[in-house]
Amino acid sequence: MFKILVIQTLNNLSDERTEYLINDRLSFMHFLGLGLSDRVPDVKTIWLFRERLTRLGRLKDCLTAMLGFARATMRIGLANIVYTMRRFLFLERINAAA
Repeated sequence: MFKILVIQTLNNLSDERTEYLINDRLSFMHFLGLGLSDRVPDVKTIWLFRERLTRLGRLKDCLTAMLGFARATMRIGLANIVYTMRRFLFLERINAAA
């Protein structure tokens, strides 16, 4: 259930839209560990889970920790893309000069 809140936060989705997109996108289902025949949590279930975390005062802490991790992972991914592009351009220059 927590992964659903991560999807919602990263994509700025309502509960209704979240349920629809989980049913619609295989990437969301894969991220959540759901198969095609598995039941997707409905709007009310998502809302109740978020409300319970909010009442316990844990929602903000959990999402902050998860988003911090996601941002760090994205930075690493971007650094790898930049490195790969620089290496590709460098090798292209060497091949063009040869």
